[in-house]
Amino acid sequence: MKYAHRLLVSILIFGIVSYKANAHDPDQFSYQFSYGKGANEMIIHLTPKSAFDLILSLKPDLSDTAVIRLKDYIVDYANYFNKTVQLDINNNKVDFILYATNLTEHDATLSFQINGYKGAYDDFRLSISSFTEIYHHTENNVRVPTSQGELNFILDKDKQTYMQSDTTIKSSFWSGNVKIYALAVLALLIVLGLSLGVVRKVKPN
Repeated sequence: MKYAHRLLVSILIFGIVSYKANAHDPDQFSYQFSYGKGANEMIIHLTPKSAFDLILSLKPDLSDTAVIRLKDYIVDYANYFNKTVQLDINNNKVDFILYATNLTEHDATLSFQINGYKGAYDDFRLSISSFTEIYHHTENNVRVPTSQGELNFILDKDKQTYMQSDTTIKSSFWSGNVKIYALAVLALLIVLGLSLGVVRKVKPN
């Protein structure tokens, strides 16, 4: 009876852990860039399974190991993402310093400080090839802040590179604002025209 009870508890625990591990697809990732008064950062959101699959891909001899502690391979993670994430800002290549990890939670994260640049991402070229050799399909959701607002785009196996120039951002910003200003001026002219028409009608001869 005790054995059956323990078996039932084990099955329930396994089911809960499996549910948590599969709630997010391991081949979908989020790359969130940020900037502020301090150093620029890049935070990668993934799952514990994808972090585990990456280490097995880098070190296939670990497949026969009974216990694998992901925290023992921080250097491997740092080296891998410095090779598979290429960021050029203002024609200068930057590198990433891994300073924090959380690989056991459902929403696993790798936090990098961007070395060599501070400020908005107004002129950059970003290429991401991470996990493309591991999964048949990869989806990298990217968020990048610029001085005019946040950019959101997706990179995958078919499209691994995104480019954004300062000129493009400014022209897009100004073209949008010019349209607004043009509409405002047009509305003002219509109001003035109607007002002049009313004044002429009521003006005594």
